[in-house]
Amino acid sequence: MLYLSAEGLFIAEDFHEGVHGSTAILPLRRAVRRAFELDARRLVIAHNHPSGNPEPSAADIRATRHFIDVAGALDFLVDDHIVVGANRAVSLRDRGLI
Repeated sequence: MLYLSAEGLFIAEDFHEGVHGSTAILPLRRAVRRAFELDARRLVIAHNHPSGNPEPSAADIRATRHFIDVAGALDFLVDDHIVVGANRAVSLRDRGLI
């Protein structure tokens, strides 16, 4: 998770580990708490697909949209969610998925 100022300047990054089976857990509560602590206004989510395929899954898209809804209600902007695999990165925003 990247935390940014309202102007898009980098404030901090956090790494979260949370895997349930083959699914990574998006740490919504922890990320929002940290954003408040840092007085961040914008967030970027990123995670890897160990399979090597960086294409966002349906679960990635659903979780990201839910995260955006919750974060938006609290005045945070989620700039993007980037999925990494096999030396490639896919932006959900660039793909028009968010």
